[in-house]
Amino acid sequence: MKTKEEIRITDGYLPHTLLKNNPEHYGGNWEIGDFIFKQNLDFYQGNVVKYICRYKKKNGVGDLIKAREYINQLILLEKQK
Repeated sequence: MKTKEEIRITDGYLPHTLLKNNPEHYGGNWEIGDFIFKQNLDFYQGNVVKYICRYKKKNGVGDLIKAREYINQLILLEKQK
């Protein structure tokens, strides 16, 4: 199993802690990108989490609509299985 540092180097993963300082619209003292990575979420799942976590403090209904669009994509992918 790769360490977090090995993943950063070999897979191009760059933790959000190096990019931003805990944006308040995600809840303050945790990094959404690190959570998504640790949970091994795919692109669509990660975006659902991202938009749900920030909608109250950033773009309101617009973020909920974006989350719904990613949920709809997940539903389509699941139906294709």
